[in-house]
Amino acid sequence: MIVKTESEINSLKESGKILKYILTEIKKEIKEGMSTMDISLLADQYFENKNAKSAFLGYKPEGAVTGFPSCVCVSVNEEIAHGVPKKNKILKSGDVVSVDCGVEYNGFFTDAAFTVAVSDITEKNKNLLQTSSECLSEVKKEIKTGVRVNEIGKFIDNFVRNRGFFVVSELGGHGIGNVPHENPFIFNFYNKDNNYQLSENEIIAIEPIIATRDIEEIKVDEIDGFTYFDPSGSISCHFEHTFIVTKNGAVSITGESW
Repeated sequence: MIVKTESEINSLKESGKILKYILTEIKKEIKEGMSTMDISLLADQYFENKNAKSAFLGYKPEGAVTGFPSCVCVSVNEEIAHGVPKKNKILKSGDVVSVDCGVEYNGFFTDAAFTVAVSDITEKNKNLLQTSSECLSEVKKEIKTGVRVNEIGKFIDNFVRNRGFFVVSELGGHGIGNVPHENPFIFNFYNKDNNYQLSENEIIAIEPIIATRDIEEIKVDEIDGFTYFDPSGSISCHFEHTFIVTKNGAVSITGESW
């Protein structure tokens, strides 16, 4: 969406502030021995603390048979995104865990995500997380009024490949504000047809979703119907923030670097 009033800006900022609180608190709690459902229950608690409304719970994206069953997506290791929390999915040392969350406040939506290591992880996976996090911080500097979204994708892809990793080509950033996902879709690589030009006060979510290998095909969990995963077993991670686009750059409304 393109923000038109001070009231809309204030509502979006409040939505982002609530989301930052929820994800920051969840991040403090993640540890070995927890289930991914435990993380979902923590999210429920923090939403209740803020009397906030989830953007994800019950959300039914195009093609889904049912609404999403949790306030958060929790994706572990080869799970790329949209992970459905489960009681029997227990975190162990060496796991890489991504938590994605959205908040609706006064009819306005924000979206953010982080990835953390459980106890000790491999040096390669440490570099994977650092690459995605730093990429989000650096690409922010490229965003401003008039920039075409394929230039954002080009920057992300180049940054990630220079570190020896790969973007997940089927997933990317997106517009947001009035609903959880709006146009434009923002590929994490250069696509000549993805040439939408950003406007002043436009709201976008940027998320470098990356993996240790070039994923040939994403699969969807046949049981839960939502969890994206790589059957070849590559490790994925991502970091995300929601931004307001201005002529002087991008302003994060969901916090700074994770």
